[in-house]
Amino acid sequence: MCYVGFFALYGNEARVVKLPESLAGTLIPIRYDPSAPDLSCLVDFNDSRFEGLTVTQLSEWLDQAPARDLQDAIRGATGIVKS
Repeated sequence: MCYVGFFALYGNEARVVKLPESLAGTLIPIRYDPSAPDLSCLVDFNDSRFEGLTVTQLSEWLDQAPARDLQDAIRGATGIVKS
């Protein structure tokens, strides 16, 4: 069974721009509550694949990201938000 979680990365713009290509389609471990699988969190906020970028699951950051749905996540879609 596969569940989807959403998170945002921020920091150095050059890294933020190139990182989605290397993360697209990869599996990133999350933890979830089986009685409420829509609630999830990343297992490792310091995953080396994030290349030192800051990871967040705070809703105020996620709300700034482009809208995504489950089909986007399955296809490995990424969204880059420039501030």
